[in-house]
Amino acid sequence: MDVVDVENKVKSVVYKNRIRSREFMRDFDKLRGRLILETQFASALDNSAVELTPREVRALCDNYRVPEDPQFRVCWTAFCDEIDTVFTFKELEKTPWREVTTYA
Repeated sequence: MDVVDVENKVKSVVYKNRIRSREFMRDFDKLRGRLILETQFASALDNSAVELTPREVRALCDNYRVPEDPQFRVCWTAFCDEIDTVFTFKELEKTPWREVTTYA
């Protein structure tokens, strides 16, 4: 399973429905440590109305997993930063000449 295809699928749904994926992930990170368990990550995706197969969720978890973490938790902030690029780029004010394209 190609992670880029899965990310594009999620971006398409997020853009079309104006979903704030960060809010669904943040609910599972009580201490704001930027890491949540794989099951919590899958639940957050499910709660946000992004329909993915278990294989697609596994591909995302494998891509955003923190290897040095003993619990193999997922870095949800990195995932949300990537998904939110459909709306704007992070810290765009620091690179004013960056070309921004619209997502369709």
